[in-house]
Amino acid sequence: MKLTYNRLMSKSKILLWIRWLAVLPGSFILSILITFPLHWFLQLFFLDNTENDNSFSIRFLLQIFDINSAYAIEHLLSPMLIAFGFIIAGYKIAPTHKFKVSIILFLIYLLSMLISFLFLGKVANVNVQFEFKTLLAILGATVGLYVCKSKENEK
Repeated sequence: MKLTYNRLMSKSKILLWIRWLAVLPGSFILSILITFPLHWFLQLFFLDNTENDNSFSIRFLLQIFDINSAYAIEHLLSPMLIAFGFIIAGYKIAPTHKFKVSIILFLIYLLSMLISFLFLGKVANVNVQFEFKTLLAILGATVGLYVCKSKENEK
């Protein structure tokens, strides 16, 4: 079976459609998967190095800021990395109009945060607080959008 020009073009159109269909689910999945390296990195730094007292330990720096565990750092940084990964993954997956896709994903992320605050606060009667990690999530999405814009300007 020979690959003719028409058959090759139809395969590229199918791949184009598959990439468009994969933008939102792929962004969601990759934004969750990005938290695993953060978890592993923090666990490596928080291993107790008691056998060598001369080694540099990051625990000394964390005691200055009164941070007791890797869980506290992970709890703060995860929303920022999730938002950043959501925007960047959509930018990478989209076949064309990449910056427009990143803007749409940025708006989807912010709207989903707003809707979840409104839903949980009004409908479900849950005490919703606007915390520092919420600001970090917005910062992560903004930095992701900025990175996409700078990559778009390089082209």
